[in-house]
Amino acid sequence: MYQLKNDVLNVGFKVANQGLEIVSIKHKGEEVLYQQDGSWNKTWPILFPICGNVSGPFVHDEKEFHTPRHGFFAQMKDWDIKLEGETKAVCMFRAHNQFKSIYPFDFDLVINIIIERNMLTYTFEVINVGKEMMSYSFGHHPAFKVDKNSKVVFESEQAYVTKFGKGGTYIPNQEKMYAKEVVISEVDYSDSKSLLFDEFKLDSILYEYKNKKIKMSFDKEPYFVLWKATNDVDFICIEPYWGLPDLEKRIGNRFRDKLAMRQIDPGNKEVINLSIQIN
Repeated sequence: MYQLKNDVLNVGFKVANQGLEIVSIKHKGEEVLYQQDGSWNKTWPILFPICGNVSGPFVHDEKEFHTPRHGFFAQMKDWDIKLEGETKAVCMFRAHNQFKSIYPFDFDLVINIIIERNMLTYTFEVINVGKEMMSYSFGHHPAFKVDKNSKVVFESEQAYVTKFGKGGTYIPNQEKMYAKEVVISEVDYSDSKSLLFDEFKLDSILYEYKNKKIKMSFDKEPYFVLWKATNDVDFICIEPYWGLPDLEKRIGNRFRDKLAMRQIDPGNKEVINLSIQIN
């Protein structure tokens, strides 16, 4: 495992079953991430180049592509990782046609993991190295430790939905509910239920766990998901998504037709920033 550390934070990441994954964040010696001590064998998976469920194959240049739910980041093992002192790691992945059977676009990824005082910065550069427009989506899926008083707090009231179609597909135009804070223990997560904030307009949220205040900040106005595998698990996944699950009945089968897909011109890149500040 690779480690970054200073006087306040100790961050561990590794390349294993979930690809490159942050597996530990200790603030003043206390762990805040779920440590896979239950039935869920992940800590901070990344969703790329698909966010959420898919309702069938995609079509590109008259070929079918069976890109899996949440993409294939977990299969990306061949990372070039360079540590710059004890507080920064630069990680590069070149696809080299490895996934062309399930995803038609050529890409590189560059990840920067940086700690400074009480802040972790986690930056993804998605680079289109191909000759055509690249369609993709992206999501963070970190699992935080939870107790009976843990809650997520928003700066203003936010709309969310709880109903999904067949296979976890997205149902648009359903009745909204609203919350300025979500007490984790007061929500029904049975049968892998989740809250999807599909009109999210904030650039940060606050997660309160024990005596810690964990501020998660992001850019580009993501969607936002709160999920637990069951009511009994001792974690909560706090997930900014730059993408959405498929509609049960798609408008079209091209990659660019999928809801909330992002587009990158040939030779260009998009940078997605996330930071976590713990007090």
